[in-house]
Amino acid sequence: CRRCLLPINDIHNLNPESWVMRDSLKHRELAFESKDASPERRDAIYKAHGVRWTELLELPYWDPILFTVIDDMHLGYLGLFETHLRKIWGINHEKKGGDGLEPMPDAKKISKGSLQHRDSTLKQKSIRDVIGKDLLEQIWADMERTVLPSWIQKAPPKWGIPASGKLSADEYKVICSIHLVITLIRVWGYENEEGPQSRRFQMLLNFLDLVHSIHVLFLRETSAKLRAYYKT
Repeated sequence: CRRCLLPINDIHNLNPESWVMRDSLKHRELAFESKDASPERRDAIYKAHGVRWTELLELPYWDPILFTVIDDMHLGYLGLFETHLRKIWGINHEKKGGDGLEPMPDAKKISKGSLQHRDSTLKQKSIRDVIGKDLLEQIWADMERTVLPSWIQKAPPKWGIPASGKLSADEYKVICSIHLVITLIRVWGYENEEGPQSRRFQMLLNFLDLVHSIHVLFLRETSAKLRAYYKT
């Protein structure tokens, strides 16, 4: 992470106060060491600290931590939204959707290798996929009935199937912040006979929290009220 030193095996730690933040002075020291180091030492510094040399560090006022912009497209739309749909929920246009239940790996034992293994495993276990053929058909039907402003990019009418191609960042944004909100509130909310304690209703609340968070995070203006709202 460009902001903190939270290791990947502690990825489920959602308490920001416990995160060790990166330090600009330490970053500069490592970067300058990397600049004059051998290729082997340079690679070792990068693997251990995620730091490389950049000519921008020649500018004394440039803060490598505060001045590194995390753009909304890669963090929010191609990051959080895509990951939530593709990897956490899963999409299968050929079978009925599942409830998403799958034994999760021990957070303390997570590594990049285990995450990659888990991704390949989830692709094989379609029963886990939350967004199945039944839910996709309801989403598509709601999309046909939804009239969007002309300035909003439309998503593929049959997204979720290979023939529709790879979704863009704007398409993930529209699907997750508009179309899924409309359909899931109806299907998992109002039409959910299992009630507010059901798994799908709780998944709905969790997803709406994600949508709210990304919306507030990428507003072009902020305030103390919005910052407090985001933290809740």
